[in-house]
Amino acid sequence: SINFLECENIFCLDLKSSKNALEENNWIKSAKLKLHLPSSLIIEVEEETPKFVLKSEQSFILLNQYGSKIIKLEFINKDLEKLIVLSGKGVESKVSDLLSIFAVYPEISKYIKEAEFVSHRRWSLKHASDIIIDLPEEDPEIAFFKIGQLQSKYGFLSNKIKKVDLRIENRMIIKLKERIIKESKI
Repeated sequence: SINFLECENIFCLDLKSSKNALEENNWIKSAKLKLHLPSSLIIEVEEETPKFVLKSEQSFILLNQYGSKIIKLEFINKDLEKLIVLSGKGVESKVSDLLSIFAVYPEISKYIKEAEFVSHRRWSLKHASDIIIDLPEEDPEIAFFKIGQLQSKYGFLSNKIKKVDLRIENRMIIKLKERIIKESKI
């Protein structure tokens, strides 16, 4: 990625085009190049940090916090299992919206392991305890905050719940896990 002008010695380095060439690599967030005369080139690189994994039909794509592609993968290794898995058409362009939702209740956000962008309009989240949380299209932050409050006060997100549907305004529909339903009928 280091480019020279007309010769190949340190005085002919094209620092600007070399910097741009380095930054074309998706793993590099930013690069700084400095000449240290008489004979050294110092390159400082800030690496991109993966924040999400985009699940596509045949592969996975690492995304940064802005939804920009870092690299395509065939599988997710152990180091990447803690990243949030995203799915749904157009989800890359809605990453900032998802982060806004997560910002209203960070204590709950850290347990979200999957987020699906459904029909270009709303989010369906999967909690670490395998609870699906369907957020409304309008004001999903408010609904997510309510879930956070219920969790803080009552430990709402327990292993008894399968799904929480908040898509209808002023309503919460809760679906219990099958095992719990069968036990309660006895």
